[in-house]
Amino acid sequence: MALTGANGTEYRLQTRESSAWYDEFRAQEAELKAAPQRVEQQRADLFKARFGDVMKKVRVVQGKENVERRLSPIYDETLPKDHEKALYLWIQDGWQTEERSVTAEAKSKNVENPTLFAFLPAQYKTELTNAIVALESSRSTLRKKGTPATEEGRDAQRSMESRERNAEKELQDLLDKLFAGARVFQAGGQEVIDGNELSDRINCAARSSAIRLFHQFDVADSDKWDKVLDEARKGNLEALKSVGHNQEADKHPVCQKLMAFIGGAGKKGAEIRANFEAPPYGWPQDAIEGALYALLAAGHIRATDSTGKPADARSLDRKQVTQASFRQESITISPPQLIKIRQLFSAIGVPCQPKEELTKAPLLIAKLREMASKAGGAAPAPELPKLTTLDTLEAQNGNAQLLDLFTRHDELVGLAKQWTKVADDIQTRLPVWRQHINLLVHAKELGPYEELKADTDAIQTQRGLLAEPDAVRPLLDRTTGVLRQALNAKLQAYTSAFDQLQAHLGADSDWKKLSEVQRNELIQAHHLESLKPIDLSSPEQLQDALDECNLQHWISKTQALSSRFDAARLSAVQLLKPNVAHVALPKRTLNDEAELKVWLTEVELLLSQKLKNGPVAL
Repeated sequence: MALTGANGTEYRLQTRESSAWYDEFRAQEAELKAAPQRVEQQRADLFKARFGDVMKKVRVVQGKENVERRLSPIYDETLPKDHEKALYLWIQDGWQTEERSVTAEAKSKNVENPTLFAFLPAQYKTELTNAIVALESSRSTLRKKGTPATEEGRDAQRSMESRERNAEKELQDLLDKLFAGARVFQAGGQEVIDGNELSDRINCAARSSAIRLFHQFDVADSDKWDKVLDEARKGNLEALKSVGHNQEADKHPVCQKLMAFIGGAGKKGAEIRANFEAPPYGWPQDAIEGALYALLAAGHIRATDSTGKPADARSLDRKQVTQASFRQESITISPPQLIKIRQLFSAIGVPCQPKEELTKAPLLIAKLREMASKAGGAAPAPELPKLTTLDTLEAQNGNAQLLDLFTRHDELVGLAKQWTKVADDIQTRLPVWRQHINLLVHAKELGPYEELKADTDAIQTQRGLLAEPDAVRPLLDRTTGVLRQALNAKLQAYTSAFDQLQAHLGADSDWKKLSEVQRNELIQAHHLESLKPIDLSSPEQLQDALDECNLQHWISKTQALSSRFDAARLSAVQLLKPNVAHVALPKRTLNDEAELKVWLTEVELLLSQKLKNGPVAL
């Protein structure tokens, strides 16, 4: 019994256990030889697995951006029906068909057909069959016998594992020889011989077939389409300069193909992408969408999103391209029309250079909307203007929008001037209105208030801020006059009361006994300074004065003067007579002389009691 080990092949005497293993191997071998279909299936599976390994080394790319092309291996008896529109590698072997049949089939195809043919000659048939049988028999034996329990059994197992390894190596060597001799043909019958490895020959043939299949790929062959896409989505009309194109977008061959496909009826983005990703184009997605956005930015096509809303190159989300619809732009704008459109931009205050008209149109509409938003507002300002014209403009895109701008030039300039004037008038009169409203709050207790409030409500209701003649300024003047008169009256009343009380204090005997310093200190302590003049000449000064002290507060301040002067006089007495007691006389309502006498008696008694303790101040 032969046993391959680390020190080479050893030969041992056959034991009963090893004999049983060998018998099982022979039984498996006989069973497999008696079932050639099983061997054939094993061979076919081995070929597919080896071809699978070969295909892992094949990478078909095309162009500067190395666009990957899918090469599909097939083992069927006939080619797929779409073999003229896809890359197929038709794999056949000498066990199933003759070589001349394969070469004849390859020669029968048109030289523009992209199909590849691979043929594996039927060599080493017997050796291959014997290796498959030996390998599968040894594996079956190992599976069936399982793990032995004796040393003799383990020796037999190692011997069978050695037989398995030898058969597997023999099989791999045979496959290497077979596949080294595999032949590759292109449609038309030309054999591809460049490349030492089968994968190299397939790669070479597949790249040639990719050129056959995508024979219109070259016009879009650039690795700069991503830059075109980025620039076009910004609205750059010269985005195609990134791929070396310096003319109008519709003159680029890729754009021309797109426009021809879109046609007058229009196409969905998904249809456009599917058409140009497929043969004979095979263009990358960046090239298709870069050209599409360049045409859109330049106004040669127009687009609507999935909701039917017009979209331009800036607003159309790339993720929504497949759901968007595209149509050729049927409207052309002449150079004189473009000049007048740019004049419109200048009149509105939006800078616009030649070729920027389409990209700047949204800014123009936005500027007009901003103007309109300032030409009205909350009452009493006028209502915000209707924006039907702007809505109509915004609903369009492309050249249709430019043509509408040209047609509405005078209308839009007139609206802009009107809205600007209204906005300026609002800014002039609104502060006057607000000043009136703020002052009117202080007039609520005055007689003319109801009339002033009614006139105010009328302006508010009728949105009469900008009425002519101006009704707001005269109303402010009336309100200011009423309040100024009322406040002056309150100030006069305060001043009169102050002067009278100040004179009484000055005549007080105790007050006269104080020094000048003491009197000044008490004046400051009890806030008895005379009222400084208040300037009420303007509405703003009147507002400030009333906010600081309103009419009702001036009444309260006037009423409080008496208490403040009394407190100052008491403080003067306390300085002269520290033990003086302040007595508050009882308050009473006297109805007749009898009640007066009672009250006087009560006061006399109260004061008599207090005088026993010292001086009394009333």
